[in-house]
Amino acid sequence: MTQNWPARRYKPRVIVKTVAASGTPEALGTTQRLAGLTFFGAKAVGTNNTGNVTLQVEDSSGTLSDAWVMMPGDVFTWPAPPYEAGYYLASDFTIKVATNGDGVVAVYSELQ
Repeated sequence: MTQNWPARRYKPRVIVKTVAASGTPEALGTTQRLAGLTFFGAKAVGTNNTGNVTLQVEDSSGTLSDAWVMMPGDVFTWPAPPYEAGYYLASDFTIKVATNGDGVVAVYSELQ
């Protein structure tokens, strides 16, 4: 049987996130609803990082855990949740940098 899901409206967006201090991971954002997400190892559009950046998420026990390490200029796409599952929040992702002032550019589809 084919499931007929109602159409959802998505809008392309970008977050440019830099982290001031290498010892202090920061959330990617706050309440932005992300349905698809690609990270670029860059502190600004067209400006690669100096060092590595680590994407962090909570593990099943609620502890912040490293999920993926990006070298300068790397591109990483986080799998989108299934259509019926909804979305991630930008606050679900934490950015940890090896070099002060590095970060990520995140291109995503925002659920409207």
